[in-house]
Amino acid sequence: MSLLSGASSQLGRTYSRVEAGLTKPYLYVPPRKLSTTLRFLDPSDSPDLLDYRKIARLFETSWKHQHKQLPRIKKIFAVSLPDHLNKSYDEYKGFLEARWNGVNEQLMFHGTTRGCSLGEEEQDITLCEEMTCSLCCILRTSFLVSMAGSARRGCNRFGSGIYTSSASSTADHYAIAPWLSDDKAIIVAKVALGKSSIHYRASENLTAPPWGYDSVIGKVGIDLNDDDQVVYRNEAIRPAYIVIYERPNSPSVTTVPRPAPKATRSNMTTKTKSSTSSRCTIM
Repeated sequence: MSLLSGASSQLGRTYSRVEAGLTKPYLYVPPRKLSTTLRFLDPSDSPDLLDYRKIARLFETSWKHQHKQLPRIKKIFAVSLPDHLNKSYDEYKGFLEARWNGVNEQLMFHGTTRGCSLGEEEQDITLCEEMTCSLCCILRTSFLVSMAGSARRGCNRFGSGIYTSSASSTADHYAIAPWLSDDKAIIVAKVALGKSSIHYRASENLTAPPWGYDSVIGKVGIDLNDDDQVVYRNEAIRPAYIVIYERPNSPSVTTVPRPAPKATRSNMTTKTKSSTSSRCTIM
């Protein structure tokens, strides 16, 4: 080999090293989250302590009905939603931010029917497939305006919308536990209220907030005994936490455990159904 060819070869190797150094690093893209999962908040674990205290304090200080004894909180779970539900909620908040220069996001309570033993044990975090378990239906698809009124709560005071309350004791009225279970469950939802129209009388024919508003707030007075926060768009509300608590003013009873789920692909993965699922018929 000549001296010149050796130099050329050496230069070639040097150039290759420089090129290698300029190559863009591999960009890791995390897989999409397709299903709802629950995470037990351990009050003895420092990473969970702040979240646990925040939700526990909100639940306790929002218990307004003095004729009902404040119940003992047994467990709190954080709700992690699939990517498409987080995206649509964030996009709606962006719309409100651009419209009003603010979102008016609040944590509110929603009571519903629980047809299984979800949350009664720390490890019991698999959503059931029962059509009548509104809790698991809401966790799987989030809240649906199309299901408004199907829970037969009596009068929908502000028409077909998604109802929450700032009082945990009001939501407790609608929280139905499984037969013989001593544990009730309430959803703590994050709600993007935007600009709210305040009402002191019921308006049962509403299908949307009044023009220029994003939500309706019912205040106690005239013909309203409890407060309501009502939104009329699916993307305006998302479940954020689940509070499991003792049934108020009731003696302890033996909990009937939920049968073990069948080993189907759906149960193994707790896969999120389409937000238009017809299985969730009661909310």
